Amino acid sequence: MSRVLVNHLPVLTHTVNHFLEDLKTYTRCLDQALAMRSEELLPHVLHSWIDLSTELERTRKTISPELFSKLNKPLSALNKLWVPFVTSIHHGFNCPCGVRTGDIGDHVGHHHTIHV
Repeated sequence: MSRVLVNHLPVLTHTVNHFLEDLKTYTRCLDQALAMRSEELLPHVLHSWIDLSTELERTRKTISPELFSKLNKPLSALNKLWVPFVTSIHHGFNCPCGVRTGDIGDHVGHHHTIHV
């Protein structure tokens, strides 16, 4: 699903409403996946999130602040989904971004949230 959202980004000025709808769907799916607390699912969830958050940060630098501000509320909601994860998961993990970390929750909280 994150790939669908990433594919919207180059033409975001023309597809912002579609993007917002897809972002809501992604947020619901991510919430359900994180609630499962599945060790097997975690790498896939993290990979999806890191792909999307990385591209959103890049896009933020190339679009108008007014357009990006339309994303603030849904992106804030998406960031909040990670709060329980960041505060409760504290074990070593190979993050999909390529970093081996001793505390994956802390790493995600500091390096993979979207600045809104």
